[in-house]
Amino acid sequence: MQISKGRILLIAGVLGITTAILIHTVLVKQTARKTDLKVGIMVANQSIPSGSIIEMSMLKTKQAPKDSVSEDTAQTPETIVGKVSTRDINMGEPISLTSLATKDRLSQVIPRFMRAVTVAVDPISGVGGFIRTGDRVDVVATFNINSGTLTKTILQNAEVLAIGTETSLPGKKPSQNSPQQPPSATATLSVSPEEAEKLVLADSKGQLRLMLRPSQDTAYVRTKGVAGRAVVGNIPPDIPEPAKTQPSAKVQQKPIAEPAAFVPPVMQPLQPVPVANMPEPGKKIQVIRGTKIDEVSVPD
Repeated sequence: MQISKGRILLIAGVLGITTAILIHTVLVKQTARKTDLKVGIMVANQSIPSGSIIEMSMLKTKQAPKDSVSEDTAQTPETIVGKVSTRDINMGEPISLTSLATKDRLSQVIPRFMRAVTVAVDPISGVGGFIRTGDRVDVVATFNINSGTLTKTILQNAEVLAIGTETSLPGKKPSQNSPQQPPSATATLSVSPEEAEKLVLADSKGQLRLMLRPSQDTAYVRTKGVAGRAVVGNIPPDIPEPAKTQPSAKVQQKPIAEPAAFVPPVMQPLQPVPVANMPEPGKKIQVIRGTKIDEVSVPD
């Protein structure tokens, strides 16, 4: 039986269509299997600030398609717990291994765009040793200016990256072979470059003291500073004491009064003798010449 050419083409077309349908079906099934294949990944259970130590309470497991999971996505908590975040991680964001660092180097825990500056502290300026790594502090400086004293808050809400030499890294235990040093000998703060300049200048020119902030308080408080005279007021100048006089051994004599000046008597002018009162002849009369009195005989 001879098959016509048209029938052969028809049979070939049917077989081709059938093969294509079968291949498509197989590919769809394989794709569905890959889509259904999911793996567990670690995501943030809360917002994780930069520089935080990753703890189990910060994580949760989430199922995600295997094909959508990148190679640096953490899939087990053991690979990330105890490490430090180098950037802010949002809640629900998958934890990337490239956004974490180990705790063996301080430079890996400094927040981006910030600097680490260390200042010397003692039990008084370091709040009695109660400051811990991760706390936030204000820095107050006291200066001597123009024969006076000025105290001013120069930094606020600075993060404490380290306290002392052996605790410079969060969670790092002191080495047994290293010398023991006071835990509050130094404080390393995370500051901006501008704040670092203020801190270094204040440390070289004045006296620093740290103030521990409440854990949830991030408010900025504007202060004017305080001068010494504002605390103690104006101080009056010292009044010199009067000199004490010593009694003299010599007896002081009273000065001799000078004699009163001689005042001459007032000269009275001579009064003329009236004719009617003239003395009789042969009698004596008194003639007054100044202060002298003479008797004169009147001839008959």
